[in-house]
Amino acid sequence: MKHHNTISLFTIKQFNEMNKKPWQLENCIPGSKYLANRAMIIAALTPQPSSLANLPDNNDIRSLYEALKTLGYQIHWDEDACVHSQGALKRVKPSSGVTIDCGASGTMARFISAVAAMDDFPITITGSERLCERPMGQLFSVLKDLGAEILEEQLEDCLPATIKGPLSADEATLVELPGSISSQYASAMILIGCLFPQGLRIKLLQPVVSAHYIKMTCDLASSAGIHLNFENEFIEIQPGDYQLKQLNLNADPCSASYPLAAAAISGKSISISPFEYLPQQQGEFVIVDLLRKMGCEVVCNEHQIKLSRRQPLQAIVENMSDKPDIVQTLAVVACFAQGTTRFEGISHLRYKESDRIKDTVDELRKFGVKADYGEDWLEVTGGSKLTAATIDTHDDHRMAMALAQLAWKVEGVSMNQPEVVAKSFPGFWELMKQMGLESGS
Repeated sequence: MKHHNTISLFTIKQFNEMNKKPWQLENCIPGSKYLANRAMIIAALTPQPSSLANLPDNNDIRSLYEALKTLGYQIHWDEDACVHSQGALKRVKPSSGVTIDCGASGTMARFISAVAAMDDFPITITGSERLCERPMGQLFSVLKDLGAEILEEQLEDCLPATIKGPLSADEATLVELPGSISSQYASAMILIGCLFPQGLRIKLLQPVVSAHYIKMTCDLASSAGIHLNFENEFIEIQPGDYQLKQLNLNADPCSASYPLAAAAISGKSISISPFEYLPQQQGEFVIVDLLRKMGCEVVCNEHQIKLSRRQPLQAIVENMSDKPDIVQTLAVVACFAQGTTRFEGISHLRYKESDRIKDTVDELRKFGVKADYGEDWLEVTGGSKLTAATIDTHDDHRMAMALAQLAWKVEGVSMNQPEVVAKSFPGFWELMKQMGLESGS
């Protein structure tokens, strides 16, 4: 039987209406893991040496790092959160088949499957129990069409799977990828598209969820010297070598969303630096705008964000298809807002680390929150009297970090499996302690 740790969360005694000293968080928010997982693959595939700075040191990115090393790429992670690649020309291919464990990372599973399919030896890809339930079929289908051999152990278009290339594509090749389940399929193919002698053309079948992530991948590839065009539903990638030299990663807006939510809920003021507001880079940066719509006062300077609240929180209605990873955070904020908050366009949240629609509602209801959901929407009505309960994280890091924010207003909150935060934000509990949210068994 699997045993989970349980911790109790509570608002410390000093946190009260008399304690209005602002939170000042400096160098507490790690770099974006969304940038990191794309940039690390680009760095490995770049023929010449390159380096990445401000890497988030979490389970997902460490797993990707180890996978690339397993595939023979000469990369090194130093003590200053930098990864240095000697370049793809220095790669030493394994002499036989290898196995890669993706842990719980769906992004890594999709990306590394595409990278693995370029090689001519068998590569077995596996992961956690939940990851091996998540869909891979649409990506597998494209890789097979391009010449890969894929043996799925469960025969259900899921991991574990053994992939053997190489892929091949001629000038006429056009791959079609449905975008309704995950944008990661498209991003995976974009990352390897320039490696085909004639490049690659991708058609995205509508509707496309999380399109910001596809644009992020295109922008990173472009900044690393690849010529591509993303217009309407077509992406055309020209052949060529990556030319990445150095990249300093911006702060992760999802990681920043939790202390920002804490300030919105508690009524305290907060400043976070460095934090560069780049909504064009990633959809989740609009956490800034949505908290403003809910009644917070937000000021974004060049390298800092400041948030405060002087009025009651208000409900909002928002399409979250391009910003899925802050839905749970805002759902918790909505528990303390006036009116009913509704998030739409989120059907793809069912295929994340947990079913982030149903499971989030189930957990909130434990506390007495009035919440409901459908196939692609979630509603939370604020104003209910909340009582203590135990949070089940469903092996989902964002469930843990988002629902922990209830403890700023609800005493006696406890949580099973709090260690899941290590997937993306290992320093999360230490940050919460620094802000005043004590924990103990």
